[in-house]
Amino acid sequence: MLLLYIPMFRTRYILYPNHMTVICFGKMRIPYQFITNMKETHNPLSSAALSLDRIQIDFIKLGIICK
Repeated sequence: MLLLYIPMFRTRYILYPNHMTVICFGKMRIPYQFITNMKETHNPLSSAALSLDRIQIDFIKLGIICK
């Protein structure tokens, strides 16, 4: 049960001029040119957050669109 709460307090998004870095159980670097779509959502599966006001970011990773 504790593992469900850790991402809510440990998730970080850092914006740089050419990419964004997501830190949660590791580090993921997403170049802005690989982002294909961003939309407002209330889906609790789209990200770890305490609020239901979320942004879903779709991006290309290894030729596959990830949501």
